[in-house]
Amino acid sequence: MTLSQRTDVEIDDVVALLEQDSMIAGRVLKIVGSAAMTGAVKITSLREATMRIGLKTIHDIVMEIAMNMRVFKSADYSDTMELLRRHATATAHLSRIVCKYTALEAEFAFMAGLMHDVGIAGTLLVLSDSKGRSKTPPDLISIPPGRCSA
Repeated sequence: MTLSQRTDVEIDDVVALLEQDSMIAGRVLKIVGSAAMTGAVKITSLREATMRIGLKTIHDIVMEIAMNMRVFKSADYSDTMELLRRHATATAHLSRIVCKYTALEAEFAFMAGLMHDVGIAGTLLVLSDSKGRSKTPPDLISIPPGRCSA
């Protein structure tokens, strides 16, 4: 994240950092290998992949992975969290596309789209953590309005 903000960053520094995290490195290679990104020249290294997609996209990938690993994870509400995660990810990518036709900054819109459902995910995490002695979290349908208090 810090490297992507620097103007004097060297690609080799970014690649060295990416090589330390196989999940991020794998995601970068997957994106570059997708039909939308495939060019005339086949990408065979993480360095080539980083150069093709750029630092802003690397930044977005890292944020997306971080959100998916921590925020949208709950054993008690896994199905709901998966739907929220997919919705947030799609919203982030669509927001970036829409910004091509507006004066809004695409990176800001991407982050806003990615994080717009964080409050819902946080609520589910709190409900899961506060299940108490019952060992089962409350069913989302059965929570009466006004019952949830901060």
